[in-house]
Amino acid sequence: MWKHDLRDTLRVLYERLNRLLEETLLREPEGLAVDPDVESRWEPPVDVYETADGYVIEAEVAGVDRADLEVRVEGHQVWIHGTRRLAPTREGQEYYRIEIPAGPFACRVPLPEAADPDRLEATYRDGILVLRVPRRSSAAREVPIE
Repeated sequence: MWKHDLRDTLRVLYERLNRLLEETLLREPEGLAVDPDVESRWEPPVDVYETADGYVIEAEVAGVDRADLEVRVEGHQVWIHGTRRLAPTREGQEYYRIEIPAGPFACRVPLPEAADPDRLEATYRDGILVLRVPRRSSAAREVPIE
């Protein structure tokens, strides 16, 4: 029994170290960042991809109440702030393992120059925050000369 528990603990430690190394070493310098004004305790996983209409940002924030989420646009970057609250403990409840992060978080996602942050739309469903950012209109226009 003890060997099984040790193996399981080592596997979890190995996975966490791999995740930490990937987040630290493989992240682009202008990639996600934490807000210096928020003491973040965790950072949600975020996917950013391009579509025919623009760009999509998906943040996995399961367990975060919609009222505890905030999306803010500053220039050509999007800040995602929120708080995941701990479930209340019951009398006599003791944890053997805690892996679900809780507390405040904040992350920044820089937008491509072609994105139009003024038309950003946000939806939240099934623990995924989805931000859709359309492209700026690239249509040529004539500028009158005064």
